[in-house]
Amino acid sequence: MDLGADRFIAAEQHFTAAIAGWQSAGQHALAAQGCNYLGQIRRAQGNLDTTMNAYQELLRITALPAGGTSPVAGIGHVGIAEVAYQRGDLAAARRELQTGLPLCRQLSDTQVLATGLATLAWIRQAEGDPAGARQAMDEAERMGPSPAAAALLNPVPAQRARLAPAHGDIAAAARSRRHAQGPRCRTTCATMSPWLSERSVRSPCLRLEAGRRALAEWERENGPLTEAELAEGRARARSSLGRTSGDAAEPKSA
Repeated sequence: MDLGADRFIAAEQHFTAAIAGWQSAGQHALAAQGCNYLGQIRRAQGNLDTTMNAYQELLRITALPAGGTSPVAGIGHVGIAEVAYQRGDLAAARRELQTGLPLCRQLSDTQVLATGLATLAWIRQAEGDPAGARQAMDEAERMGPSPAAAALLNPVPAQRARLAPAHGDIAAAARSRRHAQGPRCRTTCATMSPWLSERSVRSPCLRLEAGRRALAEWERENGPLTEAELAEGRARARSSLGRTSGDAAEPKSA
């Protein structure tokens, strides 16, 4: 019995019912926020198609009469951009952010703006613009909520920790990861296994040795990974590289 999966299913069912109730009551702002949380739940399960559906529903809910656009729609555009980025469609992700980020700047809650800026940083990194990536990630960190108020809810420090090794800054990665986790916290919004995978395959400029050093630094601070975590990380890396479990060759360091 997978208790984690059961919790996701229960949460998805709860938000699906709540969204329908809010819409029928004319509480469109609550319904839109519910779509945002529903999208996050589905993305955490790896269901990108249904995640996209949740954010598209958010855009439908926030559409204004006469073609107007609510600032809350920015949340949907940022969510769609994250899905597009995870699918490798950088052009679509950038288009969604071009629409969504100006809308998010009008919101009092800056978390989605920070998340969108972090996604923009990864797009720029993938496009070969490390300076632009650092600039976007710096702004994401400034725009995010106070660490004291939302240390475990704000994914930006973890995103910075993931980006730093791509620029050869292992010490910064370790500092950012400690900041993201907070005291006595082993995991953040992003799990270690996807992070291990991405150290190997996120960008051609990542060196295998740098990834190993970053992993060693993380384990010194947090304790060794379990066999299950290591196995999941290796599986994700193989999948991203298009390799099977029988392929033993490792990526060559540049």
